[in-house]
Amino acid sequence: MIKEKYEIFYPGVYSAEEQAAIDRLLSGKNEGPGGPGGPGAGGPPMMKEQVYQKEKLNEVIMRMYAERIVPENPLYNDVEYAKNTWYGGLPIVPGYIEALAMAMLPRELGDMCMPDEQLAGDAYDHQVEYFAPILAGDKLSNKPGPVELIDTTPAEGSIVRCFVLIASADIINQRGEVVGRSTTRFPNFRCRLKPGMEPDQFIHPFNRYMHPAHQYTDEDYAVLKGIWEKEKVRGSEILYWDDVNVGDYTWTTAEPPFTQMDIIRMHGQELVGCESVKGQVLSGRIRGDKNEYGVYDNVISHYKPGRGPFYNYTGRDFCVRNVTNWAGDAGFITMVNWRMVNDFEPEKQANPFPEGFYRESYMLKVPELKEKGAHINTHGMCPDATITRGYVYDKYEKDGQYYVDIALWCEDFDGNYHTECGITVRLPKK
Repeated sequence: MIKEKYEIFYPGVYSAEEQAAIDRLLSGKNEGPGGPGGPGAGGPPMMKEQVYQKEKLNEVIMRMYAERIVPENPLYNDVEYAKNTWYGGLPIVPGYIEALAMAMLPRELGDMCMPDEQLAGDAYDHQVEYFAPILAGDKLSNKPGPVELIDTTPAEGSIVRCFVLIASADIINQRGEVVGRSTTRFPNFRCRLKPGMEPDQFIHPFNRYMHPAHQYTDEDYAVLKGIWEKEKVRGSEILYWDDVNVGDYTWTTAEPPFTQMDIIRMHGQELVGCESVKGQVLSGRIRGDKNEYGVYDNVISHYKPGRGPFYNYTGRDFCVRNVTNWAGDAGFITMVNWRMVNDFEPEKQANPFPEGFYRESYMLKVPELKEKGAHINTHGMCPDATITRGYVYDKYEKDGQYYVDIALWCEDFDGNYHTECGITVRLPKK
């Protein structure tokens, strides 16, 4: 049997060589050239302080990005409008700026392998905090912070050694102020052949399960149109902390069936001279026919939508648009935390962030989602359409400022959840 070829690992049980490698990692001295098994001794440091933005943040590039994420919101798209808000200048769309928060496991801990299907924590978790606004014209650098390693190997022993690696880095502006912090939490899996055994395919056994493409109907587009017609941007109308209650919902937002070209436009800032599908559906002036998925095949004349996966940031940006619409100009997003998972066949799906794990799911904070056991169970794929909702699960005062915590989730037309997100907003008090 394949598993008889591999060593059995137990949580927290390490050889002297493995412990020394872990100590190097946690001390910030993890060194080496990387490679299939991660870094080893004798090479340059993996992380160092560096200039993140060599030139000042360019307002033109910032607006190009904002036009893809929050196109109707003047706070991020209109320089003169933004100057007359409390920001005093054009702010970044939350998530646009992060710091390089990255580390690699040392190769002494084993050879890289894929997870054994239902191991808890098979999900990537990203967070960015903002302590002060970041504006056009700022010049930024990043400084790496501490690294933490959590051993989540099953207590009964496993041929797959499981870790959650947590790395952070600060965002520093031209005045030396720490204006933000990025934190990544991502799973790492290691295995090791017993002496004399030949390698086999177990090291890379994972084949992505692709959930079926939704077949869009006129009724589906009517649902999207109904949401779009109700969407609004709060803008200069002030949302006060006093008027928000736990149990409130943000305003629902929706995205049309996403093609690979939409993702390129959204994240690559590619300017394509074509009205969006959303704009065409709302105006009733639809050009082109539907393709085999029921998606209007008119984004670009020579392009045919495929089943590519969403980029890491796609669902996060849907959630950011939802909250910036709802919170208005006076709201300042101080934290965005988002998660995505790999696809598994439905019979193998398990909540990758159960209660009691290193960080519970935000969806567990939404009563109706917790009651039905909802969890992120898929990876967003073209041509998924997305409906994004948010739920206020906490409000509080801290250091004289007033905050609300929001749990958000992205759902497709077949009831799959491809992203969950936690966003904290600072609001003014009456």
